[in-house]
Amino acid sequence: MHLSTLKHHHSARSFHRYHFSSWPTVAPAHRIFRNSSLRRHVYPDDFRRRGRLSPALCTQSFSDFRTGQSRLGYFRVNGSSRWLSFWVAHHRRHHQYTDLPDDPHSPHLHGSNFLGQLRGLWHAQMGWVLAGEITNAGVFAKDMIKDPLMTQINKRQHVWVLLGLVIPALIGFVASGGSAMAAIEGLLWGGLVRIFMGQQIMNATNSVGHMYGNRPFESGDRSTNNFWLAIPSMGQSWHNNHHAFPVSAVAGLYWWQIDLGTWFIRGLEALKLVWDVKAPSAQRISVKKTV
Repeated sequence: MHLSTLKHHHSARSFHRYHFSSWPTVAPAHRIFRNSSLRRHVYPDDFRRRGRLSPALCTQSFSDFRTGQSRLGYFRVNGSSRWLSFWVAHHRRHHQYTDLPDDPHSPHLHGSNFLGQLRGLWHAQMGWVLAGEITNAGVFAKDMIKDPLMTQINKRQHVWVLLGLVIPALIGFVASGGSAMAAIEGLLWGGLVRIFMGQQIMNATNSVGHMYGNRPFESGDRSTNNFWLAIPSMGQSWHNNHHAFPVSAVAGLYWWQIDLGTWFIRGLEALKLVWDVKAPSAQRISVKKTV
């Protein structure tokens, strides 16, 4: 009886140790995930002229926001398995052919019946990734290829992804006082799970965000807004807003549209770290409204 109780006690301790991650590893993972999501919003893939950066955020003063953003492009590849020029070309192609046959991840190209919609959602969420199709950066991102700094970022992409895995493991190891298990948990939650979840949330704006939700603006496509993805996507789920006003740095156009990325940008603007932030005027918003 005593041995049975001892065995049960040991099993309970083992279950707690190996199946529940400790706070020192989960908390940093959450922070890294949040910061990675913010970077996707604040440093958008298309690198359009959406505002200007202060020298405090760069190594020197840049009048061209695209150039300033390229200095921060390393942050974009940190949570990605693809190089930066791929995402630039991919995003531009998506906007040029939104929900048309050349759109790399439209959910509307596999039939209008139930099974066709399921196939479309799967393709927009994960199918296009697994298919391995690569958008021609020589066609859609010539400026990125010609930029020497962009070439450096592309060449070092694997280094930044690797750092995005190693650093969370080191944080877990140090925060736990040298636990190997905490290092593994840091690698798992702050590295692999973070990259996977960040990718899935981003992809959801292109799958769910073109299938379900409302379309308050005329955008020439089937993009939608989804309030329930607003927080995990840091505001990117106001996808119809984004397609209606693609050059805008602001996704949430109304006070009630939760947009953590835009709030972050506005905070930088208040600190004079960014300026000339692009946003549609009230007149332009009114003209494009459908409801």
